[in-house]
Amino acid sequence: MTEKPEKELTIEHIFPDAIGGTVTIKSVCKPCNDYLGRKVDTHLTNHYLVQFARMIYKIPGKSGVIPNPLENGFMGEGNTEPVKYRFTKDGKPKDIYVVPEVNVNETDKGMGLQLRIDKSDEYKVPEIINKILKRKGFPLLSDEEIEKRINRKYKTEQFPMVHMTAEVDMLHYQRAILKIIYELAYYWLGEKYLEDETAIKLRQCILNEAWEENTVENFCIEGKISIDSNNVLWEFWKDDECSHLAFINVCGGILCIGVRVFNNINGVVTIAINPVTKETRNCSYDQELLNIARKGRLKIDSQSSD
Repeated sequence: MTEKPEKELTIEHIFPDAIGGTVTIKSVCKPCNDYLGRKVDTHLTNHYLVQFARMIYKIPGKSGVIPNPLENGFMGEGNTEPVKYRFTKDGKPKDIYVVPEVNVNETDKGMGLQLRIDKSDEYKVPEIINKILKRKGFPLLSDEEIEKRINRKYKTEQFPMVHMTAEVDMLHYQRAILKIIYELAYYWLGEKYLEDETAIKLRQCILNEAWEENTVENFCIEGKISIDSNNVLWEFWKDDECSHLAFINVCGGILCIGVRVFNNINGVVTIAINPVTKETRNCSYDQELLNIARKGRLKIDSQSSD
């Protein structure tokens, strides 16, 4: 750990800005901040489940674009025709776009082309054909000549069925969760935490680029990070699916910090961040339970005895 002058420190979002994080610290230099964004936070902000949640709650990234994890798919027999399920910039479904596909069949007598294209791109047909002819060494054709030679066939799907596959990271996102936990500990405990034995292990683990399945265990860090929407730890907040949550607790001399990103990724003070409303609550664990009780989501029985 290297100390930097105050003027070189930048604002670091504990929960990444791209997922609506509002809690920040100003204790990270710009090179480190950039590194955390490129190498660590990206595994969380671009995680399929997180992008899916950002799409549902319409949370844009720094570019102002809302993620579309449903974009790439296939149609047709055997799912052989690539298409894109397109959204508007503000995250509303727009249309299904047919990805252009060209098949070239060369024989001794000449060359044949088969072009599959979206109706909205039909005007590009002469340009596409002439590009192929030029690349193959054939003379170019006028629009009129192309029109005489092509045989159009239109296909319309009244209820199109788009098939998609998704790759869900089960490993690297854990690095980003550990970063959140480490920065929360600093946020709540202050600079004295940086010299703690566990803090040193966490830093080394987070900055370790050779991330493997047993990386956390190799650094002797105790805890659990998982993709789990039914974790009983967050039972009281099950109706608050779009919030990022975190708590700190001391039990038997052991400090525990837990975080939850949306309602599907969690790792084992209460702070709740709503990336939609930008509301941030910072209160004690007991106070947060009392807030939940007042909303009617938690029943509290009180008894007194003489």
